[in-house]
Parts: sequence; structure tokens; C-alpha cells
Amino acid sequence: MRFTRITFHFILTLLFINHLKRTQMPLKNIQEYMKYSLDKNDEACKRILEEHKKQITKQVTELQDTLDIINYKITHFRRIKTGKATR
Repeated sequence: MRFTRITFHFILTLLFINHLKRTQMPLKNIQEYMKYSLDKNDEACKRILEEHKKQITKQVTELQDTLDIINYKITHFRRIKTGKATR
């Protein structure tokens, strides 16, 4: 099967949309981004992606905080099991 340049671009676009969806970008924002992209409005696309990047950074920070707590709890339970826990 031979891909045309348009088909390849379409596949890349779908992959990018999937990344946006996986990072909880609202459908409205994805649609807005796609409209600006088709209109070749680079500034508007950049603005949307910068705002989404802030949201992703916030999510990553919150997830890291949760991971730190979970790691603490796992360590605590290991110490209980080995008798090295302090209460």
C-alpha cells in the first residue's frame, strides 16, 4: 500500500488529536485548534497549545505529588512488614 502525502498528513493529524484527547484537552478546544490550523493561524494555534501545556504541567505536578504519597505509603508498609516501622 502506498501512502500519499495527504494520507500521511491526515494520519499525523489523527495521532496529534489523539495526544490532545489523552491529555484531557476539551473537544471544543481541539476543534478550535483544528480550525485555526486549517486557516494557517499559527498564533492562535500556539496560544491554544501553550494554554494546554500549562494544564498538562499542572496535571504532571499533581500526579507526581500523588506518586510521592503512594511511594511513602509503600515504604511504610514494607517497614511494618520487616519490623522497622516507627509509629
